[in-house]
This record gives sequence, structure tokens and C-alpha cells, in this order.
Amino acid sequence: MAKELAKQYDPKDVEDRIYKSWLDGKYFHAKCEMDKETFTIVIPPPNITGQLHMGHALDNTLQDILIRFRRMQGFDTLWLPGTDHASIATEAKIVEAMKKEGREFRGCLYFGLMLTENGPRVIEYNCRFGDPETQVVLPLLESDLLTVMQACTNGTLAETEVKFANKHACCVILASNGYPTSYKKGFEMSFTDEALAATFIAGAKLENGKLVTSGGRVTGTTAISDSLEEAIKEAYRLSDGVCFEKAYRRSDIGQRALREGK
Repeated sequence: MAKELAKQYDPKDVEDRIYKSWLDGKYFHAKCEMDKETFTIVIPPPNITGQLHMGHALDNTLQDILIRFRRMQGFDTLWLPGTDHASIATEAKIVEAMKKEGREFRGCLYFGLMLTENGPRVIEYNCRFGDPETQVVLPLLESDLLTVMQACTNGTLAETEVKFANKHACCVILASNGYPTSYKKGFEMSFTDEALAATFIAGAKLENGKLVTSGGRVTGTTAISDSLEEAIKEAYRLSDGVCFEKAYRRSDIGQRALREGK
């Protein structure tokens, strides 16, 4: 007997099976070829309503053509789906409103968002980079940071080359046990020479000639390598050389990125 056709299409009936076969076949796995020049397109997510239209289809078709063309030219290509639409949509609305009000802003505007059942909500604005993010991004910057900052101030950033190393970075944060709620301070800190050279010190102060903890997020130790896996291992190894009583660190830094990469 023929199976009755459902009145409404349920994509999960088909997508779950196909998606598993794609994962098993490693179709999402990117093989980096270091000797080739890179070419990347980030696929913009759909609008915040999640509704797709012909414009999206045409856009993706053109991106597909460009990626295939560059690959045939010998580039190491990456066609990366964008996922952070809540942030993109919120930031775009705020920047648009600032323009209408004549509030020109030059610098770094960092949005702190929380996703709720009623959509994204802005919980804070920072006119700076976030510390842990900066500690993995800036070590990869090959361009002169002062030149980039001056270009941003002068309104010529679009004409300035901002170049990053084709490598991976990982930062391991050591925090005071109990952070972000209650925690004790004043513990003396020590470093191996190797760890000190790779560590950013945040929640600490000099007291009677000794460096002691004075905050929740105490240090960030960063390592750079050709692969993400090696960068993670090296960051944890180096952070072993940062010592203070009641120190705490997460053990899963970078693991989600590793799983998605595989």
C-alpha cells in the first residue's frame, strides 16, 4: 500500500537522515592547504524572521559560482555559513539609528547581547574590545596596530590593509575560584619564564613588591600554531606555568570549534 502523502511537509523527516550522512562523510570538513592563496565568502544568514525569498536564492547562486571559479583558479576556498544574525541585525539597527541622530562613532563598539524567548536583548555596550577575544585576535594581526587605529580615527580604514596571519590562536583564562560570584583575593602569583611571555595579566596588582590576585578573571595565556588543535594544547601547556592559590580554568576551551572542524 502506498504511503499517504502528508498534508504538510516536515523537513526533519528528510534532513536528519541526510545531515547524518553528510557528517559521516566529513562533507563539512575543511582541509587547509597552506601553500595556496585563500578565498573566503561568508554566507549571510536570512533575515531575523527566518523567511527566505528569491533574493537569498540568487545571492547563494552567485556565491556558489564565485567559490567554484576561485577553486578552479587554484585558490584554497572556504564557503562559510553565517550564523550570528541576531547580533548582525541588532547592530545594524543601532548603527542606523545613530546615523539618523547624527551620532558619528569611530572606534570599536562591542555589543553584549542575550537571546531570550522574545528575541535578542542588548544588555550592554562597550566602546572597546572584549579582553579574551582581543587576546586571541590581536596576536594574529600582522599589520601595524597603530596604523589601523589611525586609519579608523581618520576615516580611511576602508583604504588600509588589515592583514592577519594564516594561523590559529587559543587563549586559556585562569580565574579566581568562585568567579563570577564571590571569590578571595590577595594570593601571590608566580610564572615560569615561558608562561610569563605568553600571558596577559588582568586581575592582579603589586602589593609590597609582590604580584597578587585582585580580580575574578586573573590571567589569559595565548598560544599560536598552524592548527587549532596544537594551539589549544600549547595554550593549556603554557597556562600550567601560571600559579596562584584557588586558580580555576575551564577544560573545554576550543573543543566545540574542533568538533565542528572535524
